[in-house]
Amino acid sequence: MGYGLVDALEYINVFYVPEMRCLQLPSGLICPGGWVVFAVFGCDNFRFWDEVLYNDSQKSYASTIRFEEVMGNGVSVYRNRPNQGDRYSSLVKLESKNDADDASNTINSCVSYCLDRPSEKGSKDIKGVVAELHDNVWSHGKGTGISMAQLYDHECDDNRFEFALADCGFGFLEELRRANVPGVADLDDIDAIRKCIEKDFSTKNGNDRDEWAQRLPDGHIGRSPYSEGIDTFDEDNNHQGLGLWKLVELVKLYNGTLFLASGDAIFIIKNGVEQSPLIGKINWKGVAVSCSFPLSLLSINVGPPQVSKDVEDLIGGWDIVGD
Repeated sequence: MGYGLVDALEYINVFYVPEMRCLQLPSGLICPGGWVVFAVFGCDNFRFWDEVLYNDSQKSYASTIRFEEVMGNGVSVYRNRPNQGDRYSSLVKLESKNDADDASNTINSCVSYCLDRPSEKGSKDIKGVVAELHDNVWSHGKGTGISMAQLYDHECDDNRFEFALADCGFGFLEELRRANVPGVADLDDIDAIRKCIEKDFSTKNGNDRDEWAQRLPDGHIGRSPYSEGIDTFDEDNNHQGLGLWKLVELVKLYNGTLFLASGDAIFIIKNGVEQSPLIGKINWKGVAVSCSFPLSLLSINVGPPQVSKDVEDLIGGWDIVGD
């Protein structure tokens, strides 16, 4: 088994010591959920990309998915990536609306590439959710969100498609507090997650905009350029909330697996069935999402697993389809 989202969150909570000023990643295979968590954590906590250390056997794959570039080493080394957009989508920082759109298009291109029947309803459902999640992560955690996707065989006969996103923004509970949601004082992190996955729930109301609100400049990231207390809005941000209900319903419908983390809580669905949440084993100030679907239920056929020679040693017994 490799390090997924939950493993990465627990690893950071147990092994990261701020005084050491670096983070040594665990050896072995790291799945998309793990990579986005480690990348977001590194970007948020370190000034230099090489303060996040990884095993020599991981270097080729890390380069393939642009880990060092996302971490901010400032160097973009050319590498032929013939399967980018077909069998995987590399790590992308969601610093703008364009970044979010590009990441969604690349991941959804992976879905289309593997479909027997591109018009299949399952593929349309997944593509819509991917786009909405990217928009939400960009909107609620501007400048801190990172996403990735991968096709792989998880030690079973059924290939699976995993995509993951994470940010170090406010997190669900703080979003509810900032929105003055009724009863928020009585909620904890798992309550906040459950609230945000309710159908039609939104922390925003498009009709409640302050008449004195100022529009943020195009491409703006970070703090508001206006004085404290002045409400702002982004013309490109039109969605009305986190929209996670759709994701949860699709995971259940297509027998998928979902890990949704914020604060000290992780909401879990495995093989389409909701599990008992994990409480108190993590401390993630933002939001982290990882979900995977059995491709057969989405009418997807990836054929025999294909793996590049330079990552064979890394993946071991996993048939992961990469560069």
